[in-house]
Amino acid sequence: GRSRSKRYLGRVLTKGLAGLLLLAGVLFSSIPAQATTDDRQFRLGFSARIFTGVNDNDALAAIKVWAETINREQKFSVEPTSLILRGEEEIRQALSQQKIDALTLPLDEYWRVREFLDQQVFICSNYDGNISQEYVLLVHGESDIHQLQDLDGRKLNFMEGPQMSLAQIWLDTILIQSGMPAVEQFCRVSYLPHLAKTLLPVFFRQCDACVVTREGFKIMNELNPQIGRGLRILATSPKLVASGFAFTKNVNSPLRGKIIKQLTQITHSPAGAQVMKLFKSGSFKAEPIACLDSAFELLTTHEHLLDKNPP
Repeated sequence: GRSRSKRYLGRVLTKGLAGLLLLAGVLFSSIPAQATTDDRQFRLGFSARIFTGVNDNDALAAIKVWAETINREQKFSVEPTSLILRGEEEIRQALSQQKIDALTLPLDEYWRVREFLDQQVFICSNYDGNISQEYVLLVHGESDIHQLQDLDGRKLNFMEGPQMSLAQIWLDTILIQSGMPAVEQFCRVSYLPHLAKTLLPVFFRQCDACVVTREGFKIMNELNPQIGRGLRILATSPKLVASGFAFTKNVNSPLRGKIIKQLTQITHSPAGAQVMKLFKSGSFKAEPIACLDSAFELLTTHEHLLDKNPP
């Protein structure tokens, strides 16, 4: 019903930050106060792109509050250490200097620094049994846009956020494969932080097209079925893991095993359950690196196409 859809929409809009707060709390509570050489303080880095629309200080303060809450419950006493890293250069420097033990980041950034990261496990957010995203390219049902070529010179909105990290790469890829330029050379592109502000201008004929997640389109349709009837899907991406949490290669196996175990047991913790309920956040799954295969395939194809067809 409508109330369920509103709650669902709230979860989608907050889940990037909410999931990270929960993840940080779990990780920072996993190390005992009497740490040994092998069980040292865990240092977690965040790509700044994970915190779309959130002030750095607010994000770090929230992480610290929830870490302390779970620390108290678990009878641990660990001061969280976290870094917010802006751009590939800062991420690469933190990894090469071994300043962090794990990193939460979008997949396109993961791809560019993957030589520093563990190639066995990737920690994904799990929402309603799904760890991946599908992107949809939407136009108005009465639009004269019927194929990709018709997007030439048109206004196109992208929703921003970590779950959208591969959206432009996907659209670039299918445009170039169809003999057209990359999207920023082909369309008049805008990037918007909110689902409704991205999608509704297409419904009201103020914008020609938009790219959002299929989940987001479904939510907007549940809130107002006229939206689903009024918009048309022009193209759909494969299922892609768009962001998550990766260990660095220098993290020792016992520490990594403890953290993964703590993640799988978060629902058994009253503090963890409270965080999940408050932020409407999903659980976490430690997946084999093969869960990223479709994203890696897309990124490889995109890289090769840009080498052959530079902007």
